Amino acid sequence: MLSFPPANNRRTKMAQKVTVELVDDIDGSAATSTVHFGLDSKSYEVDLSDVNAKRLRESLGEFVDAARKAGNSPKTARVSQAANREDPRIVRVWARENDWEISDHGRIPQEVWDAYEAR
Repeated sequence: MLSFPPANNRRTKMAQKVTVELVDDIDGSAATSTVHFGLDSKSYEVDLSDVNAKRLRESLGEFVDAARKAGNSPKTARVSQAANREDPRIVRVWARENDWEISDHGRIPQEVWDAYEAR
């Protein structure tokens, strides 16, 4: 049996279509969304139909209404604040020019940062 390569040595191109179908994690019906929530410092997600998503939100509603938003953790807030600050070398020069006693190395005192930012 003879075998011939495709014309002009081209490979046959194929298309592929992938379909993702969400299934409700509670009752196996068709899910319409993935709901994300957290409890005890753990994050969860569950695929739910509109009916079950509503049930989840209604069952947690009383607790959500009584809760306060947690916001960023203190560690995240410190990193964000430090990332927005001026170059410490510039702050040290400014501090010396404005009669602040400051070392060449180490942490710049918060009161110096506050005075620099308020200038």
